[in-house]
Amino acid sequence: MRIRDKINLDCKTPRADSLVMVAVMAFTICIDLSIGLLAGVFVAAFVYVWDSSTRVIVEREVSAEESASVTYNVTGPLFFATAAGFSDIFPIEEIQFDPDEIVILLENAEVYDYSGMVALKKVYDRFADLGKVVALSSLTPSSRRLMEKSAYMWQGVNFLEVEEVDQSVDMTASVDK
Repeated sequence: MRIRDKINLDCKTPRADSLVMVAVMAFTICIDLSIGLLAGVFVAAFVYVWDSSTRVIVEREVSAEESASVTYNVTGPLFFATAAGFSDIFPIEEIQFDPDEIVILLENAEVYDYSGMVALKKVYDRFADLGKVVALSSLTPSSRRLMEKSAYMWQGVNFLEVEEVDQSVDMTASVDK
């Protein structure tokens, strides 16, 4: 029987958090409290970047109508740590066999920095170079604001605008009838 079972300790501290605590303690004891705190912040930042770099998920969905279009649903953060991995998800050897209409759905993705924008533009250009019609769809408001700051990069890129329907108006209209 483990000690954890004897004292009814059901929760387990993540290893990354334990590493941060040990780093802060070690630097505080050896050097100084301020250096220990800075070391903890740096270790926590690196752990966050490492964890986030594995969170980009791309799901491919072929339309039911004679395979006329493909929708790539992107989920996760796009920033400097995920940029290379995101670009590698779309190798030319595989995407050349996709239909001529491509939609990259960014509803559950967030673009955080210039590296994320470059990776997204690189994927867009990869499809466009193969003669495919590509459109980016459902950008989050913060991603849209960031991308508008570098509008020169997005000249000639197709964006699909999704109309937001106010559901409260529809519900009150049905109640009044």
